[in-house]
Amino acid sequence: MIFVLIILFASNSLAMATSLKIEEVNCTIVSSEKIPTHIYNRMNETIETVSWQVLLGRSVDEVEKNRQEYERLIKEVFDRVLVGYSITKVEITSGSVSYIKFHLDPWNDVVKDCSVEIELGAISPDIQSVIISDVSGIQSKVEEVFLGLPVEAVDWAGVLVKTMLKDYFDNTLPDFRPNFDITAGENTLVKISLVPIGSVVNDVDVIVESSNFPNLLLKNIQSDVEKDLWIIRGLPISFIDNNKDYFLTLVNQKVQNHHLTKLYGLEITSKIISGSITKIELNVVSKRYRIFVEGYMDIGRDNDDDSFSAKLHFGRMFGSGNNNEVFVEMLFWPDNFKIHFEPGFGRKFGKTSLIDYRYNISKNASKARIYQDVGSKFTLRLERDFKIKENEFGIRYKIHELLSVEYIFTDGENWLRVIGKL
Repeated sequence: MIFVLIILFASNSLAMATSLKIEEVNCTIVSSEKIPTHIYNRMNETIETVSWQVLLGRSVDEVEKNRQEYERLIKEVFDRVLVGYSITKVEITSGSVSYIKFHLDPWNDVVKDCSVEIELGAISPDIQSVIISDVSGIQSKVEEVFLGLPVEAVDWAGVLVKTMLKDYFDNTLPDFRPNFDITAGENTLVKISLVPIGSVVNDVDVIVESSNFPNLLLKNIQSDVEKDLWIIRGLPISFIDNNKDYFLTLVNQKVQNHHLTKLYGLEITSKIISGSITKIELNVVSKRYRIFVEGYMDIGRDNDDDSFSAKLHFGRMFGSGNNNEVFVEMLFWPDNFKIHFEPGFGRKFGKTSLIDYRYNISKNASKARIYQDVGSKFTLRLERDFKIKENEFGIRYKIHELLSVEYIFTDGENWLRVIGKL
């Protein structure tokens, strides 16, 4: 129809050659109902594009002479194009800069209210609240387009809405792809279903590690965190990265409120390593107690009777910063069923150094030890037995939280020790 309009006036091209030409066309739209800004801009862009094609370069005299015919034909064209609106009047003011005013009325009812529903499937309500918070501006975006729009125009305006909302989601929630379903009416409903994009979390692995508390007693905390964080399965890995502070807060709240944390005065720091199998690392330190159980297997030692042994350490922290410790250790050799007890006193210096003094009741012998952590994997140990005047030096490497190896040097022999920790 637009091209027909152009052809109808092509025959006047020779007459236009010697008269004042139209060099610019400006359009304005007025309506009995307020037109949403985004719709107004889109309508005005379409109207101006067609109006320029029709009038630009034509003779001002010729357009003025046939003004009513131009107005009638332009009205007919846009009556078919602007679904939902009737063009009641078109006014052309011709000149080198011409003006066209379009008078519009909505056909029937207009949109008076908008609601948005976001469907997130089986995602946990807690996680849903995070997602909805991330896209809290979606309601106003929908209202900007639909409020005041004729109900019949919702379908074609929906294309604009979907494009605009997709851009909005790309900027605010890039981890999900939105699908839209729009139900037109005086109360227009926009349903948005979100589908994860990219790789998702398939499993959760909680790793609990402590230097001064039995991992066996921390299994309850580990299982409870695993159960609570099961809700992140199926979420995009990028979503975990983008909301890591939230998930760390979720983990910290769980462990800080755990009854074992309060009972033993535990300090727990957490770390999340996102991936297909997302790891949650919990580092546990007790402010009140230092308790651990270790089993030893010595390889290459001359005295085979001492090759297998175990140790239970129970200490109570006290003093400023809980850096002082009184403790007792029970040492057990299963091959010859020996049991020794060593009470003692220790003190920490900073986070990486420890010195203790202990007395072996069975041997009537005293010892002093110095421990020095080197990084997160290595620990150096220097021990002096004052009774037999012998030194022992060990270099320990932690393979993971339950298994270490230590190579031991003494005045008489060297050997490898495999250490299991509970």
